[in-house]
Amino acid sequence: MSTQKNIFIGYVEISGFYTTLSEGLSELGYNVTLFTLSKHPFIYKGFKQSKFNVFFIKLVELQGKEERVYLKFLYRLLFNIIRIWLLFWMVIRYEVFIFGFASRLMPNYWEYNVLKFFNKKIISLVMHGSDARPLYIDGFHLIQKDFENVSSLQDIVAETRYKKQTLLKIEKYSDYLISYSLLGHFFTKPFLDYGLCLGMPLKHKVKHLEGKVQGKTFKILHAPSSPKAKGTEVIRTAINNLKKKGYSIEYEEIIGKPNHVVLDKLQKVDLVVDQIYSDVPLSGFGTEAAAFGVPCVIAGYGWGIVDKSYPNIFPPSYKCIPDDIEVSIEYLINNPEEIKELGLKAFEFVTNNWNYLNISKKIDRIINDNIENHWYYDPNETEYIYGAGINISSLRYILTKIISNYGIGALQLSDKPKLEKKFLDFIKEVNNK
Repeated sequence: MSTQKNIFIGYVEISGFYTTLSEGLSELGYNVTLFTLSKHPFIYKGFKQSKFNVFFIKLVELQGKEERVYLKFLYRLLFNIIRIWLLFWMVIRYEVFIFGFASRLMPNYWEYNVLKFFNKKIISLVMHGSDARPLYIDGFHLIQKDFENVSSLQDIVAETRYKKQTLLKIEKYSDYLISYSLLGHFFTKPFLDYGLCLGMPLKHKVKHLEGKVQGKTFKILHAPSSPKAKGTEVIRTAINNLKKKGYSIEYEEIIGKPNHVVLDKLQKVDLVVDQIYSDVPLSGFGTEAAAFGVPCVIAGYGWGIVDKSYPNIFPPSYKCIPDDIEVSIEYLINNPEEIKELGLKAFEFVTNNWNYLNISKKIDRIINDNIENHWYYDPNETEYIYGAGINISSLRYILTKIISNYGIGALQLSDKPKLEKKFLDFIKEVNNK
């Protein structure tokens, strides 16, 4: 490890990733500060905030909620003064900066300019999904839009343009950018592929729970952060259909609860169903399940690309296409030995490969420029067009509306003609039906 000792991590927490990473880096000898701009609703174990961080978050909330003009002005003024001071303090105190989820402290990401001027090392992790995914294929964003309303289409086009500009600035000023091959649409330079160089840092110290799938009742857990985008209604329908067929299923959903509630329940179930429209083969929830030897069913449209790009790289999960979610759950219920085997393989993978210290050591290698060539991915090879959080028919409808009204340029992919053509061919499929 180099003499660089002070690391600043900001400004978000995603599925406990940055809390666990900060703990791992601290154990490797770094002095780490995790500073966020908001509270986290799920209260991950180990997630702690300084009194100043809590005060700063409160100030952010006050200026957003305050309706009295003079107080709003005062809160805004105080916020701007403090964040300028904070940036000054960051420059003086830290050598390495790890920024997650394309988050920022200053307008237009000015901190990137300032930190680069002072020759600081910047590692940007833009790999979680909505931080890098084009808005027009991001169901987590699209659920807020009404596509019969022209202004919604205009918003998507304008926001897409801004998002690409933002990601290009992050790419320009980062010493290392970490992303994911199914999210490479707006990047122009080779980046470190999350699947190849990192993983989900896991700290739970548990033993594989033997004796799963006991009794006559099959226990299934679903814990969506966004029920609509994760296809919760589709999952409910599948479970109800299986119950009508005579299967004894105890199905439970956990929504908006602290993370310890999820972890407690994971020790008592046979199977988890993550989501219906995913572009990653295992999310944070699925990884937590794997730590308890519980296998995960996850549906999506990109598994052919994932299997080709990441053979034996991600923890084992039961992957299927969205239309097959019911038959996939039914198959596993009828094959309990396969559930046990899949759960054991997932447990062994996350325990051996995604242990938080192993992941922290990989970040340590990146900090010290000890990079393996095969970690890089060329975004010009990006071929995935189906996004996440949205079914394929809705996606086709939305893309057709955008392209027919604003042209193919609205997708901001002119630098990737092969990918642009894939979207055009996708629209032609619709029009030819």
